[in-house]
Amino acid sequence: MELPKDESRWMSVTDEELVLRRRAYWLSLQRGHDQILDQGTVTVRIPDQNLLDVAVMRGLMERSRTGDI
Repeated sequence: MELPKDESRWMSVTDEELVLRRRAYWLSLQRGHDQILDQGTVTVRIPDQNLLDVAVMRGLMERSRTGDI
């Protein structure tokens, strides 16, 4: 995640919404990264195209619903 310098602006949470400021990226460590999960602290490179947005979140939720991830 890239977050604002001011920690008070990182996120806001209400009953209606969760707002994260700046941007976030995603990477699945479930498949093909087993060696990472067996280590302590690891630096992971996440491609810029793995930006977490509404379309990606919907796709990930659908894949989770169907058991694909």
